[in-house]
Amino acid sequence: MNHNDQMASSDPGPDGPGPWESPEDPIREARDVVLQLARTINTRRIHMSNNPIYQKFLGELCAKVGGYLARRGILAFGIHRFEFQYEGEAIYNDSNQSDSLPFRLYRDGVSELAFHPGVTEEELRDLVETIHRGYEVTSAEDDVVTLLWERHFQHISYDVIDDPLEGQTVPEPPAIETPETRVVPMAPPTTQDLTSEEPLPRESYVLT
Repeated sequence: MNHNDQMASSDPGPDGPGPWESPEDPIREARDVVLQLARTINTRRIHMSNNPIYQKFLGELCAKVGGYLARRGILAFGIHRFEFQYEGEAIYNDSNQSDSLPFRLYRDGVSELAFHPGVTEEELRDLVETIHRGYEVTSAEDDVVTLLWERHFQHISYDVIDDPLEGQTVPEPPAIETPETRVVPMAPPTTQDLTSEEPLPRESYVLT
């Protein structure tokens, strides 16, 4: 099941709990939180931060996270290459590398994301804005881990691993070449490319 199917299946039916009510199953409740997080981030990527639609999704995210924390305490998600896990069970999967939220975090070394009681709406908004920025940046110095560290969250924590793909099979690249996957061969340096600290090679002669 991909994340779109999960989003559709997680919507409450006419006899099911409403968006502000607590499901009895903690796994379902945790899935609702991570789906709402993904929805909110995707909405932010489309709309400006003051857009009413984005503000609505952000408000629902705050309500879902706050409700879970009030009832159950810390909410932690394990992050793998293409999925979020809750207590070892996969609750969200998206294998689209260009848009996948778990892949975006995992690629930069985030292995766990946790919300703690007392988290504020401002912190959740900063988290969404930080991950949104992570989709936009191109510099290696602005990876998601660096951006999260700069926020100094008080009630949101994360675990980081150095080499998330070490010892594992690297996913196949998309079939359609994109600027992110394109490999450009590098030409050998010319004399203009060499700095003053790299003198041009010269021939040696022995005088007799």
